[in-house]
Amino acid sequence: MLSATPPDARTWRGADLAIAFGAAVALGLIGVLALQGPGLVALLPAAVLGFAAVLVLIRLPDLHRLAVVLALGTLTFNYEEGVQITEVLYGLLVYGYLAHWYLTYLLGQRRLLRSSSDTVAALFIVGAIFGGTALGFLFGANLTDLRGEILGISAFLFYFPVKEAIVREEKGATVVAFVLVWFGVFAAIRLGLLFHSVLTGATEWWQILDARVSAGEVHFMAGFLCIAAMVTTARGRKLLLAIAITALIVVGLILAKSRGPWLATALGTVVMLALLPWAPRRRFVFAMAAVVAVGGIAAFVFLGDSVNLILLGLTKRLGSIGGAATQDPSLLNRWAESGGALARIRTNPVLGYGWGISIPYHSLLQMGRVTGSFLHNGYIALWVKVGIWGLGLFIWLLLGAFLGGARAARARVLTPTQRALGASAAGGAIAFAFLTFLSNPLLLQDQMTTFTVLLALAHGLAQRADRLSTSALSPLPYSS
Repeated sequence: MLSATPPDARTWRGADLAIAFGAAVALGLIGVLALQGPGLVALLPAAVLGFAAVLVLIRLPDLHRLAVVLALGTLTFNYEEGVQITEVLYGLLVYGYLAHWYLTYLLGQRRLLRSSSDTVAALFIVGAIFGGTALGFLFGANLTDLRGEILGISAFLFYFPVKEAIVREEKGATVVAFVLVWFGVFAAIRLGLLFHSVLTGATEWWQILDARVSAGEVHFMAGFLCIAAMVTTARGRKLLLAIAITALIVVGLILAKSRGPWLATALGTVVMLALLPWAPRRRFVFAMAAVVAVGGIAAFVFLGDSVNLILLGLTKRLGSIGGAATQDPSLLNRWAESGGALARIRTNPVLGYGWGISIPYHSLLQMGRVTGSFLHNGYIALWVKVGIWGLGLFIWLLLGAFLGGARAARARVLTPTQRALGASAAGGAIAFAFLTFLSNPLLLQDQMTTFTVLLALAHGLAQRADRLSTSALSPLPYSS
């Protein structure tokens, strides 16, 4: 029987008061800044709302609190230049929540490391986040790039809160999966609005043919794999709703016209289906047929006469996959970018240079030598930034996520939905492993959050299966 009361309520109340006090201090500082600069007055009402949100969040059960904090990550999905007010406030909320979670968890003397993968995750947090920061300062990193890359990689701090929620809570995996589905739905709606503005502003047919809005592909991929898992177990109205959501995410993924996420999603889906029994696979095939029908009808209703041009553009984009590695200027430039990083790696392969360091290379797009910190190959980026040790820890976690998700997919002690989510998480680990060769979700905070949640879903389900197969779950440290 799961406990509904914390084992040491004073510890949790003390931590809640500390976070509330910190939020009040932050509110006061923002108020002072607003009075000092008229241009910052807009911060004040937003800060008041943020403070009220903190007061509400600290009274929620931890699973609900985690879900709300993760779901609000869509505030950072605008991809606008510069730092937005919503991003600042969400950053305060996220790091306040993470500080609260780790403080209360450690003060409550809960067990944090349950497996070798957890130990590797802890080493990655300490080494990559803090060690990479120290190395960046040591090797003269650009402070703006350093800040951005630290914010991106620090999203991995969500690994332990998400994993523990899945291990300890009966509905933890389902709630976490719904968050990933929400990411995909939000990204699809946003992409649809942007795509519609492109279509209405087009004056030539080729503008529709080549129309592309690149936003949210990683969220589409993770959201599709999670909702696809639920499609294999849902019944009745829930199945119809799951099919509708799947159609929305699939349409978003297709219209984004990103070849890497297309291939990664297909690969992840194949892995997921290979891990599922025959009956769920058959349900998935029938559901996808319904998705195609729903998506096709929606396309003709909302896009009208532009559908033929859009389909022609999609065919053109799909046909370019075969020669992309040798003919696409963008991909060729990424190979040149990786070559510049490998030259730096050869002089320091073990330790790395830290976050924010710049890599010189000959750009094929700008026809000259350029210097930049962001690398599109995630593996090479990790290697040059935090050395072979950081890359090795990351690959261990990826492999562990695949093996853990595969084990959870066959664990009879888990519910059918949890087993299906285990298969989708294993497929997601393979999909991300492939995508990281072509892009770098590790240093973009919203994408790294999605990546981390999917990894934690795989590891958490495997650990929950292990606990259920050996003994009853221990009492929860939070009310639920």
